[in-house]
Amino acid sequence: MRPGTARGFGMALALLGALAASPALPAGAPRVGKARQAVDARNRDLGARVDTLKVASWERLGGVKARTTRVFGKDDTSVIYRQPSRGLGKGMRSNRAMQVLATELGDPHMVPAAVTLKLSKALGEFAAGEQIMVMVDESNGFRGADEAPAEWLEAISEESRLIAATIDLLVQYRDRKLANLLVNDRGDVRLIDPDSTFVSKSGKPAYRSQFFAGMRVGYRSRQAKLSDLPRQVQALVVSLADAKVADIMDDYGVDEEEAGVILTHARGIRDLGLTAAAEAYVSTLQLKTPR
Repeated sequence: MRPGTARGFGMALALLGALAASPALPAGAPRVGKARQAVDARNRDLGARVDTLKVASWERLGGVKARTTRVFGKDDTSVIYRQPSRGLGKGMRSNRAMQVLATELGDPHMVPAAVTLKLSKALGEFAAGEQIMVMVDESNGFRGADEAPAEWLEAISEESRLIAATIDLLVQYRDRKLANLLVNDRGDVRLIDPDSTFVSKSGKPAYRSQFFAGMRVGYRSRQAKLSDLPRQVQALVVSLADAKVADIMDDYGVDEEEAGVILTHARGIRDLGLTAAAEAYVSTLQLKTPR
């Protein structure tokens, strides 16, 4: 347990007691190795599609900082070309870490697959020879949550809200406005624009995640302690909170600072519950107006 105040120590003891009294977490709870394998397989499948894509047309998409374009193939398929605002390496690391987390938590499609591509010739604002990020295009049946009907947002399950909120906190995502998540009429969720993660500067302008309590698609259940979370989320949080930084680096493909962020927030959720842990993080932000 990390050092803290007497009150924090008492809260932690109470939490440990509650965990001891509750049924054991699922045996062998989420196996990060299997999740990594599943993510890598999905990314390879996308890479094979990208390698054979014959471009027919393209359209520039919105985005203030990241350059983003939808590319249509002659076979009527499409993918998203983008240049992450914080660099290609950072964007790819962040997306893959979020993919693995979502897969461990039981929703492997919540974070779209992504691969890198070196362009053989120029396309729109992308130069020949430029290395870019290519992502699955989720436009078929999905809309940005800022444009989706209210009933679509209501269809998002409580479990999906909790999974997304947990992921956003673990990776310290600072740009989860409604435009940066997609939803369909069944309430399925896609987390897009993975760039604004693991930002360490306190006081930097940021959005409160729309999946946090009280927000437009925020979770609604009481989250005062670890055991309030769905079982698979509890298991992941405990495994991360007990892990070493080096293990998190290996398991999620992140650097040392990023692994430290994941570890810190996992311990916060374990010790305080999701709501208090999220509020502790939000208190360090200079919040932008929600949208």
